[in-house]
Amino acid sequence: MDRHAPATLIVLTEPITEHRFTCPFCWEQNETMVEWQELPMDLIEDCRVCCHPIQLRISIDASDRIVVAAEPAA
Repeated sequence: MDRHAPATLIVLTEPITEHRFTCPFCWEQNETMVEWQELPMDLIEDCRVCCHPIQLRISIDASDRIVVAAEPAA
């Protein structure tokens, strides 16, 4: 590898992105909007199909990908 090669710079052109998750109650797909600057975050959203509350834990993994974990809200 060339020590003088320029570093790779990744610039996010979309600060807010849409991510899908599966409802833990009815198994239907839902979407949520995620803003990179606010990660990690926890929030509660109602399923758009069955209306049950879902706890979302949203973070960035080691590969810089957004991970959305959905579970029943307590």
